[in-house]
Amino acid sequence: MLTKHKKKALIIGCGIAGPALALFLKRVGIDAEIYEARKSSEGYSLSLSCNGLAVLQELGLDQAVLDEGSVVSKWLMGNSKGKSLGGGVLAGGGLKSVFIKRVPLGNIISDEAERQGIRITNWL
Repeated sequence: MLTKHKKKALIIGCGIAGPALALFLKRVGIDAEIYEARKSSEGYSLSLSCNGLAVLQELGLDQAVLDEGSVVSKWLMGNSKGKSLGGGVLAGGGLKSVFIKRVPLGNIISDEAERQGIRITNWL
C-alpha cells in the first residue's frame, strides 16, 4: 500500500527571496523550512520594480512595503561632477515601483512567513 507523504522544501537563505518562496510553496501545500546563517539582517537599499511589487501584492504584502518605502517612477544617475550618466522609467501607466531599505523589506516578508508558521532557523 502506498502512503502519500507531504512534500517539504528546505530553503537556504532568509533574505528576500527565501521567505517569499516559502510563502508561495505553502499555498500549493508544500511545507518549507528556512535556514539562515546570519544572526541579523544587513544590506542597503534597492529599487523594487513594478513586477517585484506585483509579486508582493500576490502575497498581500505590497501595502506594507509601500508604507515603508518611497514610490518612484523614474531613475537618474549622475557622476560626482553633476554630469548626467543616464536615466529611465521604472513604472508608469498606473504601476508603481518602490525604493526601500533591504532590511525592512526582508523583515516584512520573513515576519509574514513566521506568522504563517514557516520555521526560520539560524544555523550558525
